[in-house]
Amino acid sequence: MKQFTAFLFSIFLMSCTYSSFLEKDYSINQGKMVTVGSPIISWALGKEEDGKKEGMKKELIYGGVSQGVLQFTYREYEIIEPMGTYARPAFSQDLKYDVPSDSIITYKDVIFKIHSFSGQRIQYTVIQDPAEVKNYKPSSGLSTMGYYAIIIPALLVVDIIILSSIN
Repeated sequence: MKQFTAFLFSIFLMSCTYSSFLEKDYSINQGKMVTVGSPIISWALGKEEDGKKEGMKKELIYGGVSQGVLQFTYREYEIIEPMGTYARPAFSQDLKYDVPSDSIITYKDVIFKIHSFSGQRIQYTVIQDPAEVKNYKPSSGLSTMGYYAIIIPALLVVDIIILSSIN
């Protein structure tokens, strides 16, 4: 019976873990073309616990060109699943670059080369990841529930030992 209880407890602990995640929609040194309103680069980092994701999604969206000036919008979203992904309005920024074709643009450690652009689309190549993507190291561990699953039984054992020593 003790072995079966230990087995069930170990299965419970395994279900009380988290792991980090990284999602990105681009590849380094691979040319790409997007239309107005589409992300040029998008990435998300966070942790997944009990099938639910929490973290941040960041993207740089192409806004077209006006009088030779490229327009972009940088946005950050808070990821809260299963409810969905929500924008954080304080983390949105409009950007403008007055550059010719074959220019290199840097924003938040992201480096990309513009090959050509129009009011409808842009062709580019991402040369360097954002620092947080470049430095990403997968991690995992016990969730809060996992810690409680260890601490509460340990405290009960300590209580039993203390109470038995009093009697």
